[in-house]
Amino acid sequence: MARKMVQEEDGRREREDTVKELCEQKMKSELEGRIKSEQSKKRLLRTELLEEMASQKRVVAEFRKKEAEMDAAFARNNDEQTRIDREKDRREAEARRERGIQYGQELRAAITRARAKLAEEARRERSLKSLQDERETLRRREIAEERARILSKHAPRLRGFLKPGIVKPEN
Repeated sequence: MARKMVQEEDGRREREDTVKELCEQKMKSELEGRIKSEQSKKRLLRTELLEEMASQKRVVAEFRKKEAEMDAAFARNNDEQTRIDREKDRREAEARRERGIQYGQELRAAITRARAKLAEEARRERSLKSLQDERETLRRREIAEERARILSKHAPRLRGFLKPGIVKPEN
């Protein structure tokens, strides 16, 4: 009986130890499961976080690329507008220069025409003056001839009425 009790006590202790060991294994297994679950969650969270960071890097890179493209397009547009403005300014300056040249030519032509007109008027005036002088000379000659004729015809009758020296002996 003591043996039996000792055996029963040993059996009970063994069962308790086995139950204790099973409980410890169960707790250890549950703890390992929770640790594995938490580690899995951490790995999943880390993976998701890394993927999110990679996604953000791609978005930032795309944004910077688009921004650089927009800056380049703006610079090209600005350069093109500057080129167009310079070309317009050059054409306007060329047109002004050509208008100045044309104005100078027209002015020289007008001056030449005015000089020619003045020269023609001066020539006409000289011609008219010459003609008038000839007419005056002719008129005076005719008057002198008529006077001489009248005096020669009527001189003997006018001798006492005229001032001395008006009638010359050759008349």
